[in-house]
Amino acid sequence: MVNRPRSTSLIRRSLVFLLAYAAAWTLSGYLLPDHGAAHAQKAAKKGSKKAKAVEVDPCANFEFEMLPVNEEAGKGAARDSLISSLRSGALTPGSEASFDAFFASYQLPRLTQCKEIYSQGGIQRVVKDLRSYFKYEGITRGGPVRERLNAIVLRDGQKVAQGNYHPAARYNAMLLIAELNTDEGDEAAKGQATPLPAALPVLVATVSDGKQIEAVKAAALIGIDRHVRAGAVGNSGPQITAAMVALVNQKTPPSGTSSEGHDWLRGQAASVLGALRSVGAKNEVVTALEGVVADTNAAQSLRARAARALGNLDYSKAQQVDPSKVAAQVAAMVVTFYNQEKKQADRMEQLPNRRLLKSSFLAAYSGLTGAGGADNKQNLLALAKNAGDPHAKFVTELANEVQTVASHEIFDTEYVEPAKLATGFAQVTANVKSLENYLKTNLPKAKAAAPAQPAADAGKAAAPAGKAAPGPGTPAGSPPAAAAPAAAAPAAGKQ
Repeated sequence: MVNRPRSTSLIRRSLVFLLAYAAAWTLSGYLLPDHGAAHAQKAAKKGSKKAKAVEVDPCANFEFEMLPVNEEAGKGAARDSLISSLRSGALTPGSEASFDAFFASYQLPRLTQCKEIYSQGGIQRVVKDLRSYFKYEGITRGGPVRERLNAIVLRDGQKVAQGNYHPAARYNAMLLIAELNTDEGDEAAKGQATPLPAALPVLVATVSDGKQIEAVKAAALIGIDRHVRAGAVGNSGPQITAAMVALVNQKTPPSGTSSEGHDWLRGQAASVLGALRSVGAKNEVVTALEGVVADTNAAQSLRARAARALGNLDYSKAQQVDPSKVAAQVAAMVVTFYNQEKKQADRMEQLPNRRLLKSSFLAAYSGLTGAGGADNKQNLLALAKNAGDPHAKFVTELANEVQTVASHEIFDTEYVEPAKLATGFAQVTANVKSLENYLKTNLPKAKAAAPAQPAADAGKAAAPAGKAAPGPGTPAGSPPAAAAPAAAAPAAGKQ
């Protein structure tokens, strides 16, 4: 009997991430390709009411390769034997070959088939079928049958992800690898599934592969994020850190990739670094994230994600990190963005976008104080306090001024009367100007003294960051402010 699939943190996170990333790919028809019927409907609308829609067969000139599908391996006695093994958790003698063939020669090759990609329900129907086999009660707690299934998906999934197959097939093959678990956790105790350790090196290598397409890297990043947040990185912390830092530092999109999609990948890599929490052996994580925050040519959505990642780092053992310099970059980010938005709104005789502004100021506040706000003992503010004045005073004042703006009532009320809104923005503008002046005149010239503690291990994942405390002006019980834009859709252009 099959257990009902329960919602896992990976599935929820995947859905949230993909709402952001799929936008760019949907436009090009890669992740959600149009059906022939859709083309016909478009043709019908252009013609007269009596015009007949011309059916377009998307597979007539399919430009990608397809793996052969062994239909016999997917039905009859072979399938019955497989289901029996999944239910019992044990392979019957002599059934190994048919078990392997069902997945390697039938199920996984279906991902590459044009008729599956463009069928009713699309490729997700095939993916759903594949996921269902991991939910059989005989293998939810692990065991040899699950190990065998994991090994097949890990091996053959890579072949699909790396081959000349449709991007939708390649993306979903990598996402299946990202989802692999050694077990499904204890449902009664609400225990989370345990990510498969063998999948992590594959995911990291995929992100670092300069020849791999964006969509596949996106799926790999989802898996890496999952491993990191589950505390399942083992000794791979340095490798993950190096790969994420390299991606964050890659300003120019590789040939053939979109700037919006590349920004999303960089932002996701920044989030992974924040979840790892290490500043890096030589502060390379801080340097990379600070560089994005300070880049006025980068999209604001990307800069905000980098700021939040800075807030998630553990600075308790950091050496040679100047808290005032980093904090000044975070504060300057929102000052610049506010001034740009205000100037553009004035030119159009409108008021600035409150949602965008609040999100940016919350990101800056999170960057300064991290999860737990001012009481956090591992955040940038705590590092400044440990360094003493003038750094303690400077960063504290920046945090207070950013919080003052972020918590203004015009950002917390859905509807504000026009007159009050104009007055409120006048107050916010004055507060931002005060923040800007403070930045110009009070940045400490002397670097902060390094703390006495030894430096943290390079790339070693600290304890996963807890849930971020509500940001300023966020009512108790609201979603954590720091998590809100984690999956913001790729910017249509630079903000």
